[in-house]
Amino acid sequence: MKLKRVRTNLEADGRSLQKLIDGICKQYEAGGVARIKKVDPPVRIMGGGRKIVHLENPFVDFIGTWRARGGRTICLEAKETREPQLKLVSDGGLTERQYKALKHWRQFGAAVGVLWGYHDELRFVPFEAIQAQLDSGIKHLKWGNATPVRRGPGFIIWDFLATLAEYYPLSGVLNQH
Repeated sequence: MKLKRVRTNLEADGRSLQKLIDGICKQYEAGGVARIKKVDPPVRIMGGGRKIVHLENPFVDFIGTWRARGGRTICLEAKETREPQLKLVSDGGLTERQYKALKHWRQFGAAVGVLWGYHDELRFVPFEAIQAQLDSGIKHLKWGNATPVRRGPGFIIWDFLATLAEYYPLSGVLNQH
């Protein structure tokens, strides 16, 4: 595995957004809706335990299974920005490695995309929108072009699965009980 570059943007690294999404995922699981887990990057302990090195994460931020969609796999990257723009295949945005991971999961039928936080709001960007931007030569997304995520019931602050359901309907999915 490749060694991960040291972060220089510690105050804007998306951890608060990831923690919030992880809490929503726990509520989905408690309700029997989906099991979605945060995937932390692997670490290697070096120097007799004196140094911890974070390795490149081979997955995206969240991976799970969506019961309401016949057990469909969900793969989501979480991004938080200070501007109403998300860079694509670029440092400081959706990296090339993350884009390729989303692309491969999508090719095998997973529901994939980016949960994008900006100014205490959340929006969803499906993989197809990312691909369309890149195909047209544009390497960023504007906040206004992402799909707003509605507020959810109870402790589900943002019901991102309701938004994903618009992009990944039941048609074509086996009804498994």
